[in-house]
Amino acid sequence: MTYLLENDRYLLSIVYANGILNVKIEGSINLDDSYIIWQKISEKSTYFSCKRIFIKSDLESIDRSHAFQYKDLFDELCTPWTFKIAWAEENPQNRENIRYIGRVIGYWGLNNISYVDSEDSAKDWLLETRKLTGSY
Repeated sequence: MTYLLENDRYLLSIVYANGILNVKIEGSINLDDSYIIWQKISEKSTYFSCKRIFIKSDLESIDRSHAFQYKDLFDELCTPWTFKIAWAEENPQNRENIRYIGRVIGYWGLNNISYVDSEDSAKDWLLETRKLTGSY
C-alpha cells in the first residue's frame, strides 16, 4: 500500500515494507507543509503499528530558523521519542540544516534519529534491536 500526496511544492510518498515505514519527500517545504507531512507519517505509523521510519528526502530548501517550532510540531502530532528515524537527505545544501533541526529536537527528547548516507545503512540501523528510549 502506497500513500501519495502531491501538490505544486512537494511530493510525499509513504510505503510500509518489512517493518519499516519508508517515506520519500521531494520539493520545497515550509513549516505548514512539515506539519501536514508529519501528521501523515504519524497516521501511517499508527495504522501499521510501526515506529521505525526511514526518510529519504530531496528538498530544495528547509529553514533551520524553524527548529524550535519543529519540537512543538512533534509534541502536538505524535510521541516522537517512541520513533526510531533514519534520515538521508540527497541535497547536500540541506544536510546541515536537517542535522541542526535534529540536534535542537534531540535536546528536547527526540534522540532516536540518525542521519545516514545510504538506504542500506539506514535500514541496518533501524532494525537493530537495541532500544535507545521509548518503544519500537
